[in-house]
Amino acid sequence: MIPRGAMIPHANHVVTSEDEDAVLRALRSGRLTQGQEVVEFEREFAAYTGYKYAVAFSSGTTALLAAVHALRTCGGASRVVVPALTFVADANVVVGAGLALELADVDAITLCLDPNDVAFAPADGMPPPAIAVSFAGQVAAPLPPHPVAVRPSVIHDAAHGLGVDKGSWAYHCACYSLHPAKAITSAEGGMYCTHSDGFARLARRFRDHGRWEDGLAHPTVEFNDGTHTSGPVGINGRMSELHAALGRSQLKRIDANLARRREVAAIYAREFAGLPLELPVAIRPHAWHLYVVRVEAERRVAFRAALRERGVDTQVHYRPIWEHPAHAAGRSVAEWAEHCPVTARESRRILSLPMWPMDDATVEQVVVAVRAACQEVL
Repeated sequence: MIPRGAMIPHANHVVTSEDEDAVLRALRSGRLTQGQEVVEFEREFAAYTGYKYAVAFSSGTTALLAAVHALRTCGGASRVVVPALTFVADANVVVGAGLALELADVDAITLCLDPNDVAFAPADGMPPPAIAVSFAGQVAAPLPPHPVAVRPSVIHDAAHGLGVDKGSWAYHCACYSLHPAKAITSAEGGMYCTHSDGFARLARRFRDHGRWEDGLAHPTVEFNDGTHTSGPVGINGRMSELHAALGRSQLKRIDANLARRREVAAIYAREFAGLPLELPVAIRPHAWHLYVVRVEAERRVAFRAALRERGVDTQVHYRPIWEHPAHAAGRSVAEWAEHCPVTARESRRILSLPMWPMDDATVEQVVVAVRAACQEVL
């Protein structure tokens, strides 16, 4: 329980004595990187998510970067479509990989990438690759797969979606985040999951400066599916043994964590019914990473302030990508609003309330604060 008078965070993690013991075991093992903890964490994570392979990275962002490089290396991609309402990492990795960034609007209900806004018939007749984001834990709508099976076309940014849509074949890979705000944490870390032997090997090489698993540099990457392409330059994106040990320990509690998140979401839905808030709706499987309500845009600042006065922290997930100067692409706010009207409208209304495996007393504190703030402001 959060002590009364203390701020209730919008996200929170729990570290147990079992977690501490696991990290100490790794620390005392004599091997701090590229050891058995990482190997076992990958095996256990793949089994849980339903993918054939899981490749551990230093963060969810570095896993995404590996995935985007696969689009260029294996598919010859020159551009990638990203939802306009998402964390800036999705845009950063596209630009960081030297590809052109294209923004598409989101669905008005789920706030996930709207498949109808993605142009799947460019001049070359091939669909553009895209990053489909499971926003707030709501599984992203499926996008049409690329007609050439060996060419990767859709990345699933599953940072918010651990525990749902397991092992989907709709994506060439799924990338997960293990940041402390997520359902489980390795302090920092990420996973690249895929069913493809070739893409898994490419991801492993990318995270270790492009080296092959025998430690030697090779000019090409050879895939079991017969694709031969130039290998990646690569980065140091390795996960340490300490991070893997913490992640393995946390993974044992993932189902209980997700079950409690569903319970909190159900309590919110019941207790907030009738308030002047638009509540989230689960159209597809939902991990409830965030609980995003919508309020009148002109009153959001006052509503947040009223909640903060009552000890409840909130966040806005997210500002439109075009509000980040590096990704404005020379268009004005008005031009972007016309291009992505749902993102422009809903980004001014959304607000994330606390969502993590809170105990009943903490949930009640949030409920009381939200009711009072609604009465005062809305």
